[in-house]
Amino acid sequence: PGRRKRPGAWSCRSWSGPPPLPASRDRLKGCSNHPTAAPSPRQRCYERVEEFYTRHCRPAPHWDAYARSSLSALSSGTGVREAEVRERIFQSALRHFSQKGFAATSLREIAEDALTTKPMIYYYFGSKEGLYGSIVRQILEEMADAIRSHVKAELSPAGQVLAYSERYLDHFLAKEEIIALVLREVFGLGGASMATFSLALGEQVRQPLDEILRAGMDRGEFQRDHVFDCATAITGILNMFILAHVFGGAPIDRDAPLRQVRHFVTGLGAAR
Repeated sequence: PGRRKRPGAWSCRSWSGPPPLPASRDRLKGCSNHPTAAPSPRQRCYERVEEFYTRHCRPAPHWDAYARSSLSALSSGTGVREAEVRERIFQSALRHFSQKGFAATSLREIAEDALTTKPMIYYYFGSKEGLYGSIVRQILEEMADAIRSHVKAELSPAGQVLAYSERYLDHFLAKEEIIALVLREVFGLGGASMATFSLALGEQVRQPLDEILRAGMDRGEFQRDHVFDCATAITGILNMFILAHVFGGAPIDRDAPLRQVRHFVTGLGAAR
């Protein structure tokens, strides 16, 4: 009482919602002069968000352009495809993890580079560790596909094992920079990241070798033994040479691990 009310001010008692938006051509739709259909509630919602964004936000120019295009797409009912958003996050994370490593990379950096937000990263990947695990699985999937394409069905089981081993090493040498980084990060992180890597390695990369060994045993060309143990022995030979190179700096002589695999395969078929 006794106070002079500021022009245009409102109180919590008299407030009945946000102030109306300025009149525009879009808001005249549906009247007698503009017979087109009036905006839907969803379109009005996006218009209000866009107006608030325009009045109160001052983001970087590239984000401003992207946000406006996204709002425009949403208001027209098309939307931004989820697969595209997820792929942008994935590629941004791959670049940052490759350049800076897991610990030095923040989700904020990844989100800004992907033109999205941190909540979207949590929505698609659950956490920073989940995002990194997804990258590891993708790298191993590519490795498994490359191995499968190199192992020809017309080869003997022994020939297929050697072809598998050759492609295993060749893929590492071709992608050494990124695979070596992943190995260093995974071994350093341990825990869930190490478990994800081991599981993906077994389910995807070692699976073609399991199939080759099982088929060779069924055909009587290999002595009957535990497929898992034999596959672990062969990949163990290859991995030890790779790890000695990554962590110890030992040069990789491609013929050396292949020679050891050949000795193992020869012994596996000798006692038929």
